[in-house]
Amino acid sequence: MRNLRGLNVKESIRERKLVYSKRWYDYADAFTLLIFCLAWIFPTIILFTSLDPKSPNDLFVMSVIIPIIILCNIYIIYRVIADEHLCVRQTEYKKAEIIEILLEYADNEGFFVHSKTHNKLIVNRYRIFQGAYMKTMIFFIEDNIVYYTVIQDGTRINAPSMIFYWVMRWDMRKLFRRNSTTIDTELYQKNPNK
Repeated sequence: MRNLRGLNVKESIRERKLVYSKRWYDYADAFTLLIFCLAWIFPTIILFTSLDPKSPNDLFVMSVIIPIIILCNIYIIYRVIADEHLCVRQTEYKKAEIIEILLEYADNEGFFVHSKTHNKLIVNRYRIFQGAYMKTMIFFIEDNIVYYTVIQDGTRINAPSMIFYWVMRWDMRKLFRRNSTTIDTELYQKNPNK
């Protein structure tokens, strides 16, 4: 599991991102990934200018391959920047009920409990292709609100979670769907002009 020494729950909720004592290598990971992505984007753009749109092979590279490379690298840059930001899900449940729902969800997904308090739940799962490293879901719980994110560690660089982040957001929406629809309806009734 990634080192989250000094994780501050109240500050994390207030800032809407993980607040903990970062070390120099946490910044080095982000910087390395950003440099790596930029090193892919700029040569790809230069390659784009040198291709001939009249050639069918060059046209395919220009219209399919290069946009995919650029979009994937932009997405990686976005996930590096937003890796520690917390998503928010509102619900009708109280803290104890939310924790029970999340524990059941974590168990169904193959996660095990690393840390559990009255307002924090951290669960881990070994990564599929790198069994020595972990994927970690972090939940901060208040009455009627869940703040959550997913992080992972790796062999040399702690890369952000690319796909599981969206799977987790979808799962949280499904877990609390009835309640979020109720809250959205209440907000709409208070201000129907929105």
